[in-house]
Amino acid sequence: MAANGAQHCRLFLLPPGEASRADALLLCSLSYPRPVSLHASITPIENETFPVAPFFDSSSQQFEIILLPSGSQTSFALQEAAADWLRNAVAQDRFESLSADLKLRNGQISIRGQRVVVQSAPELFRDLLVGIGAFGWLWLGIEDNERAFETAWDGQYRDAALLERRTYSRRISREVSAKVAETARLRQWFLKTTLLLERGDRGLPAASRRSFFELCQQMDFARRLQLIGEAIEARETLYGTAAERSFEYRMFLVSCVIEAAILAGILIEIAIMLYDL
Repeated sequence: MAANGAQHCRLFLLPPGEASRADALLLCSLSYPRPVSLHASITPIENETFPVAPFFDSSSQQFEIILLPSGSQTSFALQEAAADWLRNAVAQDRFESLSADLKLRNGQISIRGQRVVVQSAPELFRDLLVGIGAFGWLWLGIEDNERAFETAWDGQYRDAALLERRTYSRRISREVSAKVAETARLRQWFLKTTLLLERGDRGLPAASRRSFFELCQQMDFARRLQLIGEAIEARETLYGTAAERSFEYRMFLVSCVIEAAILAGILIEIAIMLYDL
């Protein structure tokens, strides 16, 4: 740790099987709403100069974090430099609306896009990093699903015509089945996220839960998740009904074929009997 105690951290959110950087430490592994491992690469900040990090692609799942000891342990000049660094954050795409400020007992967490400044007692740095990482992982899940539903509305509006069809081809039946399966996966994600907001992840340390839950509350995750649940319910009604009608139509065709075969068999038997006469 540098003499001033300040540190620069790259926090990586990695799905199972994805390799981390050699200098990154494993902080913890989480299971909800999908498995992820939190890794951190930490270096000291010397002479009030922040490391120059490459621009983050909006698809990346990582955060750049400045860790500052709270109170007089950090010089005013370094605090101002951190504030300027945060103000210059460029938040795009998945992170463009991510902005949060959480007051701690002896410090603060400020988030702008993929940049974060933490002021706290140094012994709490690790726990706060885990809380921020768990929050960021959930943010990405909610944000991605909200955006997916926004782009899917037009397609669902067109798919409502499926309920007016009298016949269903094999291609249409396969497409409906695929959308039913996709909706079932969304429902499972929704239920796991609901459990996460109610009880937290079992892999989340107790000391990290406060910052995680308070950040989730500040970003109104419960209400946003409720709206996603209503959108999932609408998809279930649409594609579930379409799948039922498609199945009924296929069964009707099968029954028609069977009845035709039975009738043909009877007619053949009658013809043979008449021939014998």
